[in-house]
Amino acid sequence: MVLDVRRLLELVVDGTGTGLIVATPDRAVLWANRALAELVGMEGDPTTQVAPAVLPRLAAALGREGAALEWPRGAERRWVDVRCQPLAADADGVPLLLYEVIDATDLHLREEAARRRELRANRLEALARVGMWEWELATDTVTWSDELLAMFGLPAGMALDYLEYRSLLHPDDVPLIEGTLQRAVEAVEPFTYTHRMYLADRMTMRVFECFGEVVADAEGKATRVLGTAHDITEQRRIQAELAYQAERDPLTSLPNQRGITAHLRDCLARGARTGALLLVGIDDFKCLNERQGAEVADDVLRWLPAQLVQHGHHAALVGRLGGDEFALHLADTTPAEALAAAEAIVAGVAGTPFAVRGGPLAIGVSVGVAPLQTTPDTDTLLAEADHALRRAKAAGKGRAELFDAEQRGRLPARPSIVRRLTDAMAHGGLQLHVQPVLDLRSRSVTSYEVLLRLHDGIDPPLAPQTFLRQVERDDLILRLDRWVVEQAVAAMSTRAGRGRGLRLEVNVSVRSLADPSFADDVIGMLKAADVDPGRLGLEIPEPASIASPEVARHLADRLSRAGCRFVLDDFSAGLGSFVHLQHLPFTAVKVSGAFLRQSQWTLGDTVLIESVVAAARGLGMRTVAKGVERESQVGHLARLGVHRGQGFHLGSPQPLPRLLGPRG
Repeated sequence: MVLDVRRLLELVVDGTGTGLIVATPDRAVLWANRALAELVGMEGDPTTQVAPAVLPRLAAALGREGAALEWPRGAERRWVDVRCQPLAADADGVPLLLYEVIDATDLHLREEAARRRELRANRLEALARVGMWEWELATDTVTWSDELLAMFGLPAGMALDYLEYRSLLHPDDVPLIEGTLQRAVEAVEPFTYTHRMYLADRMTMRVFECFGEVVADAEGKATRVLGTAHDITEQRRIQAELAYQAERDPLTSLPNQRGITAHLRDCLARGARTGALLLVGIDDFKCLNERQGAEVADDVLRWLPAQLVQHGHHAALVGRLGGDEFALHLADTTPAEALAAAEAIVAGVAGTPFAVRGGPLAIGVSVGVAPLQTTPDTDTLLAEADHALRRAKAAGKGRAELFDAEQRGRLPARPSIVRRLTDAMAHGGLQLHVQPVLDLRSRSVTSYEVLLRLHDGIDPPLAPQTFLRQVERDDLILRLDRWVVEQAVAAMSTRAGRGRGLRLEVNVSVRSLADPSFADDVIGMLKAADVDPGRLGLEIPEPASIASPEVARHLADRLSRAGCRFVLDDFSAGLGSFVHLQHLPFTAVKVSGAFLRQSQWTLGDTVLIESVVAAARGLGMRTVAKGVERESQVGHLARLGVHRGQGFHLGSPQPLPRLLGPRG
């Protein structure tokens, strides 16, 4: 066979995927291949029709370095890469140029996707105030993201070596950081730590929470460390404030029952056996409230503490137990001295009229006094003071009574909250209510949040936030959480629950987060009842996930792998930490109802809500708005991309048995 070299070359250049053009410097086309016409989506002779039509645009975009440009091909968006190189001159000595037109669509789309991923990552860093760093172990070099450098108060792109970074760390935290990193590298395992450091001004102290992982080669040897750092200074301040507020009465700012109990428990634990507890009750407070109105009644409650301090003679603590009752702890006093102080309070308050618009208002109080000498615990102490107060009121009010130790055997117990809840669980005094969570666009119910209610017939009635705060540090909270999950699973396993595919979300306390057996118990309940785990959601309030990120992650991983849903509750762009969204496998984020109520739908409010939605969407999570109270909010939230809503406008809580109906 005779090989026709010219024909073979024509077949090669026409069969390649690269468009080729041979032209003179003044863009006179001498030849082009068929691949060019296919690349640019044109019909006609490549040399005489296609190449002359496209060469001006290709050459203009080329410049000196080559160029990639978007090239429409029908309805498609394509990109081509243009290159040019000189060829030998022709027979007349005219220099020739070879243009190469390459389909760069796939490469361009990959680069564009990478740019978008980087943009999203940078955006999320900025929103979450999370910075990233990378430590190459072989070269012992650390690279810091611009966002992290900015958080340190340093300019973008600065080369910060470890020694300089170490000099900014709080000296007490250096061993923790270096020890944690060393163990993580040796074991090739994830790590987390929290530390303090000074910013670049070496005066401002901040607190950072760090998460990271170690990357290993094929042989399992660590090669680099990837980490994130999140500024949690504000969160720590908020945690301290929340802890402070948890023991404060919102009306008077005095210690509440929890704060009073903690103070008395501490005194008894330290062996304090001198002093007394004074329980002060306002006489005829209900009548005062009805005649003068709630506003005046609140003013009286705010006015009274100053009178107690003035006449109570060096009270170690003044607090409000609730309602019209106040507590004073007098330290280092005998029973006789404590009774005298109580009588001084009664006389002092009676002799100081309260000023109102209609004229001076006489306020009377009664006081019960319980010495600390023989009291075994705080519950008994409160019961003794309460008994003395009731005797004072029964004897005519406006007087003080000292608890008579001889009556201790006949003392009617002042039921503690722990005892009330324990009895309620055993005898049906605890009930589950449910509030619907709706899709904001279709208005269909997607799930229900489980709410706990105490109906034990004992006064005073207790709101959930009151009794839950009181028992959250007691082991009872562990039993209570399991009881609620057990009741929820039982409801989902009923015929009515299965028929409607009932999906429930149960709140989990901080104590249960840290309980290593809680996840196994929940999974065991679901298996025993043959309930799909996907129908059960566990809600963790954001402060709990911030306070205990490691235990929250362990519980979330365990239950998520089992199929349960995991919801971050009470998230707020003002209080929250976006970083926890990255490190915990949440399926949904509930935006704080308080945050929503404060929103005036200004640009700032909109941006904050959008930032939560964007962060959640980027991590594959749904968003739920709590506290939806008006129809106008529904439209705003839906337009901002919020998926679901919950609140009295969308559906009020109702008893779970009523939802299930008579067949439940």
